[in-house]
Amino acid sequence: MCGIVGIVSPAPDTSEPETIAARMAEVLKHRGPDAQGLSRSAHVVLAHRRLAVVDLTDAATSAVMVKLNEQARVIGCPGDS
Repeated sequence: MCGIVGIVSPAPDTSEPETIAARMAEVLKHRGPDAQGLSRSAHVVLAHRRLAVVDLTDAATSAVMVKLNEQARVIGCPGDS
């Protein structure tokens, strides 16, 4: 099991949503004690926890940051699949 949380905030560039998302992800630690991550854009914060099952390496992270048309995108996926 892994876990993902997210916050959409109308107030850009404040640290409060990031702090809250990190605390929310900490609550999910039992779902994914092996890794964690946090990604932020101006209005959205995503955090995840990872439970390594098949692939125990860092190559199977749960979130991937990519650029598409010069804009950053975050893709959340189970890395062990």
